[in-house]
Order: sequence, then C-alpha cells, then structure tokens
Amino acid sequence: MTAPVNLPGAWYDVGSRIDEARAVISCASDYMETLPSAGAPLARTNHIAALIAAAGDLLDLAQEDVNELERQLISA
Repeated sequence: MTAPVNLPGAWYDVGSRIDEARAVISCASDYMETLPSAGAPLARTNHIAALIAAAGDLLDLAQEDVNELERQLISA
C-alpha cells in the first residue's frame, strides 16, 4: 500500500484559480453574444474588457500558486 501524499496547500489553490478564470471567461463569452452586430455600446465593451482583465489576473494568481507549489515541493 502506498503512503498518503501530503500535498501543499498551494496545490488546491491552483485548481480553484483555474475554475474561477474559466467562470470569468464564460461571462465574457455570454456578453459577447449580447452585443449588437452593428457595434457594441461603449459600456458593454468596457465590461467585456474588465472581465477579460479579471481572467488574466486570476491566471497570474494561478501562476504564483504554481511557483509557490514548486518552492514547497523543492524544500520538502
């Protein structure tokens, strides 16, 4: 029988951040479908840009979590 593996807490943060980024991107996609074909009102376009920026921020946090996980695994 294999001994249980103790994963660092950062491991669980990575999956959570990725799921959050997917949810934000999904919201951006939903907004895109509501835009009129003749041109989007500026407010909606700004909301889409904010959602995409938020997804980028979440992915940056996920990268930080991965870096922390690597650090924790190396020091273990």
